[in-house]
Amino acid sequence: MKKAPFPTHTDQLHQIKSPTLVMGGEGKVITGVDEGKGSQTIFNHIHNAKLALFKNAFDPLSTMRRDIFNEMIIDFLEDKPLKQYKDVTIMSK
Repeated sequence: MKKAPFPTHTDQLHQIKSPTLVMGGEGKVITGVDEGKGSQTIFNHIHNAKLALFKNAFDPLSTMRRDIFNEMIIDFLEDKPLKQYKDVTIMSK
């Protein structure tokens, strides 16, 4: 895993047409993978995407930041604007 390129299929991500929420940790390198950089790369290649980067958090965000993780997903699924949270950077296209 440490030597595998991440993500591996960026040339196919542009095919995703549905609104997409990309969530990842920022500022942590786990098992040699910079999760924030990987999340940013995925976000950059999906046309209708939003990105939420959680400072000093990593997978599983649903456990590490459960205080806002579910709320953010529900807002996204209900097509509501994502709220601003302390230590979370949100980007939209």
